[in-house]
Amino acid sequence: MLIICTGISGSGKKEYVKSVKEIAKSAGKELVEVHTGDKMYKKSEELGYPIANGAILDTSERQLDYLRGLVFEEIIRMKDITENILVVTHACFRWHKHLTKAFDYYYLSKLNPDLYITVTDTIYSIFGRLEQNQWRGRNNLTELLTWRDEEEFETRTFARIQKKPHFLVARSEPPQTLYNLIFEPKMKKGYLSYPISGAEREAIQKVERIRDELRKNLIIFDPMAIKDVDWLSLALAQKKKGKTSISIPFLDYDGSKKEITIPIEEFEKASIFLKDQTIARDYGLIDQSDFVAVNYYDPDLPSPGVQREIRYAKDSGKPVYLYYPRDVMSPFQELDITKHFQDLNEFVSFLKKM
Repeated sequence: MLIICTGISGSGKKEYVKSVKEIAKSAGKELVEVHTGDKMYKKSEELGYPIANGAILDTSERQLDYLRGLVFEEIIRMKDITENILVVTHACFRWHKHLTKAFDYYYLSKLNPDLYITVTDTIYSIFGRLEQNQWRGRNNLTELLTWRDEEEFETRTFARIQKKPHFLVARSEPPQTLYNLIFEPKMKKGYLSYPISGAEREAIQKVERIRDELRKNLIIFDPMAIKDVDWLSLALAQKKKGKTSISIPFLDYDGSKKEITIPIEEFEKASIFLKDQTIARDYGLIDQSDFVAVNYYDPDLPSPGVQREIRYAKDSGKPVYLYYPRDVMSPFQELDITKHFQDLNEFVSFLKKM
C-alpha cells in the first residue's frame, strides 16, 4: 500500500505517524515513513546547495518543484520494493499571506495512492506549537483556521479525483484509529453523536468509557477530539468577567505539556470560522463513517446538535442507532432513526457485533 498523509504545520502529524508505525511494527507489519520536507532538505545538501533549516519556503517555486520532483521520483522507485509506504507531506502552505502548492498532481497520478489521510488538531494546539518556531507571529487564529480547512479540502479533492478513500483523523484520537484505517479497512466505522453543550463532566466521562469499549471492535470518530468551540465559549465567558486573554494547555511535539496565551479579541474575530468549521467537520466525520451511534443519555437535556446530526445522517443514507432511555420519543425523531435502544448494554452489544 501507499498512503498519503497530510496536515498543516503544527498539527503533529509526524509524531502521530511515528506512533502508528510502532503499532504496525509490534503487529509484524512493515510501514516505511517518507517525510517529503525532510527529504527535500537532504536533496538540497546532496546537490551542494543546502537550504538552512526553516528556510525552505523562502526558496523559489521552481527550486521547490525540482526538489519535490526528485523526492517523488525516489518514492516511485521505493514503491516497487517496499510493502507499505506512508508519505507524510503537505497539501498547501500559507507562508507570506498567500496560498502556495505542496502537492504535485503529476506525481500523485504516478504514485496512485491507495488511501489519503489528513491529520488535524484543535486550532489552539496548532497555534501554540507554531509560536515556538519559524512560524511565530506569521498567522493569527483566523488564518490558521483557513489554512487548516484548505489542507483538508485539497487532500480530499485529490482523493475524489482519483476515486480513493480519504479520512480526517484528529491528532488526539488514539493512533490505533489510523492503524486500523490503514491495515483493517473492512472494520466498521462509526460516528459517535451525543449531547455536549450543557452536559456535566461526569456524563461526558461515561460516554467516553462507552466509546473506548466500542473501539475494541470498531473505528469510532469522536467529535470532541477537536475542542475549538469549547475554548471559544470559555473565552467569551471570561470576557464578561473583564479578562482580555486566556491561557490554553496543549501537548507539544514531544508530548510535554505547555500553554499558549491568546487574546480574547482573536477568538471574537475567528468566532464564525470556529463555529461553522465545527459543524462542517462533524458532518464530514459522518460522511466518512458507515453508521452513526447516538448516545442520548439524558432525554431531558436539549441537544440541537444531536438532532441535526441525526437528520444529516438520515439524509445521507447512513443508518442511525440510538440509545434513548425512554420508550416514547418525538415522531420526527423516530422517523429518522434505524433502531432504538432503551438499554445501554444492549446498545453497546449490538454495535460491537457489527
